[in-house]
Amino acid sequence: MPSDDISFDNVASPPPAVLDNPRIDSIVDNARSAAIPWHGYQRSGILSENEYGLVSDIIGKPLDVFKRVIESDVKVYTNLFLKLFSLTMNPDIVNYAFVKVADALLNSKEFSYFFIPLFFKFLKENETYFENLDTDGKLLFAQVFALANLYVACSCPKMFTVFLEYLSKLMTSTDNYLCLFATQCLAAMLNLKAHRYGVWAEGSCPYRLAEILRSSSADSQLQYYSLFCFWLLTFESPIAKEANKPFDLIKVMVHIARSDTKTKVYRMILAIFSNLLQKAPNENIFTMLLENVDKAVKLLQRRKWADEEILSYMDFIISTLEVSSQHLSTFDIYKSEIESGQLHWSPSHRSEQFWIENAKKLNSDNYSLLKKLFQNLQNHGNPTSLAVACHDLGAYITYYPEGKSVLVKYGMKQRIMELMSHPNPEIRFEALNTVQRLMTEVWNN
Repeated sequence: MPSDDISFDNVASPPPAVLDNPRIDSIVDNARSAAIPWHGYQRSGILSENEYGLVSDIIGKPLDVFKRVIESDVKVYTNLFLKLFSLTMNPDIVNYAFVKVADALLNSKEFSYFFIPLFFKFLKENETYFENLDTDGKLLFAQVFALANLYVACSCPKMFTVFLEYLSKLMTSTDNYLCLFATQCLAAMLNLKAHRYGVWAEGSCPYRLAEILRSSSADSQLQYYSLFCFWLLTFESPIAKEANKPFDLIKVMVHIARSDTKTKVYRMILAIFSNLLQKAPNENIFTMLLENVDKAVKLLQRRKWADEEILSYMDFIISTLEVSSQHLSTFDIYKSEIESGQLHWSPSHRSEQFWIENAKKLNSDNYSLLKKLFQNLQNHGNPTSLAVACHDLGAYITYYPEGKSVLVKYGMKQRIMELMSHPNPEIRFEALNTVQRLMTEVWNN
């Protein structure tokens, strides 16, 4: 598990922004091998004689030699690369510089510590810089920016926002490799605590990650990196408290866990479940029980796993949920379901005994739970959730007849009658039943 903030010393392997992406590798190779007329640029005055000499010392050199050269004077080479970055009228130069800086960031702590603050300063002074890059240049810049943000918290807020918007757009691409690259860049940045909060607050990238997980066309590599991003996000308790509700994340992960996927995907799902239970148990335990996470994990336990980490995650999840379920009443679970805003046909909804025992409890705290149930009728687009809410309001007035006046008082009767003409047959059926119960109560009174 990562620490709150990652450092150079605990980066054991190349970060996600440079892993296994043929689309980006091809662009990098083209930029690295481009026939750039360096001497011609020097003669035309675009480069000084000294700058030309510095470039000549690194062109075509093996990585170990390149590293030794730039570390011989990190200040000089930082200034050189920032100068090359500024030559946006010459994309071949700019793109080559991006590739070499990515090499430097991956292989030299000394260079990185000196370069990154000045790189952020350069971006502050050139606020429209990203807009002036060509398509390949934007992708190569993205790799540099992600690598820079892997090590040091971004001090250029405007570029941080622009970059997240760019990644969010890439995540909608029909090119899976571009979509994958965006998730890889995001995963690199999320190693830092400050960036986790920034990404969550900006919102568009988590939304796209959730869309990827819901997509049946997402391959296992794309699923893995999307889950990896959520895993890093859920190390922060405030985010873990909020992570499920906007995206129905727990339900989505249960669905993936029940499918046939890669071991690393299962491991990441289990790791996220563990984070949610550790960092925000009160907000997530009820939903996990409702979505039968324990049953899904028990099914996974039947398989043979060589990975000790997976076994550890499964033991923790099942034991935690089992202990929790022993201390929760059926009404506690029902209440959590209502508060989640995601209603399902769990057994309590159809149980006569449940409603005999609990109908009056919807009145507590100035009808707060009843009002939340009604919110599902007003705001929810999920057909099942609407049908369940209609049903439950009907059960409420059946087992607590005085509740009829409450439904009328808060405008619930009118909304239920509107749903009698809903295009979904299940919603129509439940709305009709509830209206009939309302009218029966009127007749009996």
